[in-house]
Amino acid sequence: MQDLQIEIDILKETINVLKKDPGIDQTALKNREKVVIVDALKNKYSLPILLKHLDFPKSSYYYQKAAFRQQDKYSSIRKRISELFNENKSAMDIEEYMDC
Repeated sequence: MQDLQIEIDILKETINVLKKDPGIDQTALKNREKVVIVDALKNKYSLPILLKHLDFPKSSYYYQKAAFRQQDKYSSIRKRISELFNENKSAMDIEEYMDC
């Protein structure tokens, strides 16, 4: 009975946290997504039980947790690309308006 409840809770978190389709195959989840689900449910279930149900090795869980904590080394580049995109999008919108 507890196994079924864990499965239900995992599916609920997959829907709520990750905004995935309810019929998604749990084996298709990425490791980062599994970390989010485990973290959302670890107050209710023990870590080994959650990892077992998600078929997620403990070492992979901790590796992904460490990766989340690392700063994105490309964050400044991503920000600049986004700024350039928005500037060019605005310029294109103005040109389209002027053509009308």
